[in-house]
Amino acid sequence: MGWLSFAGYGLAIVLAVRAATGSFALAGGAVAAFSAGSSLPAPLRGRTVDRHGTRAVGAFAVLHGAAMAALVLGCALGWAGGALIVIAAVAGAFVPPLIASARAVWPRVAGPQLTRIAHALNAALGDAGMVAGPALVGGVAALASPTAALALVLVGAAGGAALLTRVPDPAVANAAALAPPSRRGLLPAQSPGLRALLGAELLLGVTFGALDVAAPVVAHDAGTAALGALPLAVFALGSVAASLWSGARAAALAPMRRYRLGCAVVACAVVPTPFAPQLAVLTALLALAGAGYGLLNVAVFELLEEVVPSTRAVEAFTWLTTSAGAGMAAGAATAGGLADGGPSGPLTAVAVAAILAALVAWRPGTMSPMSRRDELEALSSQELHDRAVSRAKKHLDVKFLWNLMQMVPAAEAAAGEPEQADYDIAHWSGQVADTFREDDGKLSDALRPVYLDYLVKHEDG
Repeated sequence: MGWLSFAGYGLAIVLAVRAATGSFALAGGAVAAFSAGSSLPAPLRGRTVDRHGTRAVGAFAVLHGAAMAALVLGCALGWAGGALIVIAAVAGAFVPPLIASARAVWPRVAGPQLTRIAHALNAALGDAGMVAGPALVGGVAALASPTAALALVLVGAAGGAALLTRVPDPAVANAAALAPPSRRGLLPAQSPGLRALLGAELLLGVTFGALDVAAPVVAHDAGTAALGALPLAVFALGSVAASLWSGARAAALAPMRRYRLGCAVVACAVVPTPFAPQLAVLTALLALAGAGYGLLNVAVFELLEEVVPSTRAVEAFTWLTTSAGAGMAAGAATAGGLADGGPSGPLTAVAVAAILAALVAWRPGTMSPMSRRDELEALSSQELHDRAVSRAKKHLDVKFLWNLMQMVPAAEAAAGEPEQADYDIAHWSGQVADTFREDDGKLSDALRPVYLDYLVKHEDG
């Protein structure tokens, strides 16, 4: 339901706002406002879901639904175009991160044996949604009205959120997820693997954004721009097939190798297109490019689990969607500026971006899984305290707990609490209590290196 709705939003907003205002310019402005509102704060929405679980998805869905209902009402009543643009921006800002949240839930629901297949099915549904979503919107708009089509995609998003919120959260209230954002930092700054993925996804976004413009230009030279849907549909079918194959047969290849292979296949498929800008050639080559995309699209779901900590899975995925969305906007704008000179210009933009994406993906050492220390470094000090103390209690590691208690007074003094340090020196009970209790973060921050060293040595912590 989420894939269908998100794939249909753009067309539904264009048709509804155009019908209400009579202006494609205002309709384009509404879509741009919705897209900007949706993509720019996406990592913040992802972080909120990581901190509070699927109930945050429900909260975003309620706010998004209210704004979308206002947009539907405004289109039905013929409100001013400026008001519709503002409402569209608000609706975009509260789009529930259904796809990112579902990706994080799959490993828990499917189990380790079926996780890869679940990710493959998710990717295939996404590709199918990209075809079926706009087709459904167009059909409803033609048979009923554009406003009815806009209302339909709203129902799909609300239904998807309702289903997702029924999935029970694990212990959502863990200290890593609930740590203040200021202590957690920007996720890309903490994960070299995620930074490499963001670079590759940005360039792939440029590739496919330019392709959305190039295909109709090629089709226009062949007789009618509407035929541009044909190579794009073939691309989607190739992606669906490769996604399903990858889930069923690709266990022997690690996610990083499949991602790199997919990038290479995409690049090899689109490089010849500027030299033979015919519709039949483009359609055939995009079938191969779609297969490469399906391969890398499944792999990226799995690769995220290796390069970022599980406590920030939703935020990580929203960083990827934001990067890809920015790339698609840049690619479409670049190809649009080159389109007046014929199809070779836009297709060259497609090929250059795909080559750069493959080079980023294949750069040695950029997508290595996070080390044990890297993963622990991404956690808050309070979470490190809880995990270290819990591990020591479980294994009766008296030596660690004794050493930790002896460090408490000095750590409190370093944290700016000399009075508490003096009290603990004079009272053993204070040291014991401060060793095990949750604090405001200052003591845990002072003892962070101790917790890190202990947890790195003991992988079961």
